[in-house]
Amino acid sequence: MLKLESHGITGKVAQCIGEWLNNRKQRVGIRGALSDLISVLSGVTQGSVLGPLLFLIYINDLDCSINNWILKFSDDTITHTHTHTQRYSAK
Repeated sequence: MLKLESHGITGKVAQCIGEWLNNRKQRVGIRGALSDLISVLSGVTQGSVLGPLLFLIYINDLDCSINNWILKFSDDTITHTHTHTQRYSAK
């Protein structure tokens, strides 16, 4: 929620997003049998409209404290660095 606030998302909008993210439960169904409900402690609902936006806010500052080159695309992140020793160079 702090990252939302740092991007100017506050008030009732932030409250609604917080309520949407908290107290979620899920279960698995196989051939009509259902598991017990368990709490979902991380992530966002797949297929949601807010999911991609929240993901971008979450990773937006990923490269702020990393000294290497970072490539961010969709939900993949690649880090690149240069090395000056033969030991760590690609062969």
